[in-house]
Amino acid sequence: MKFQINLKVLDLGEIIPKTNIISNENWINALKVFEEDTKYEKICIGHLISKTNHQLDNTIPSGKPVKYTKKQLSEALKLRDQYTFQEIANITGISRITLLRASKKMQL
Repeated sequence: MKFQINLKVLDLGEIIPKTNIISNENWINALKVFEEDTKYEKICIGHLISKTNHQLDNTIPSGKPVKYTKKQLSEALKLRDQYTFQEIANITGISRITLLRASKKMQL
């Protein structure tokens, strides 16, 4: 059983297939691709706006924000002489993995 499908797309207007050969799966896939493209386009526009707004100080906020400062991490790593990473994590509240990552960065 085939149905007549008309598709209305933003500024393109109504798309009517000349034949009813096009299946529902193809229409759904086409809509999915169109939606992904519009998402990508919006993300790119957002990045451009962010770049133009932050050109003066050359800082583009991207990624996860830093939770602890370098000073806090270095103070916590000074305790390494007396305590293990797990004990330092319990004392300072900084996770063990974060301490390990910071110690690797400090060694480089």
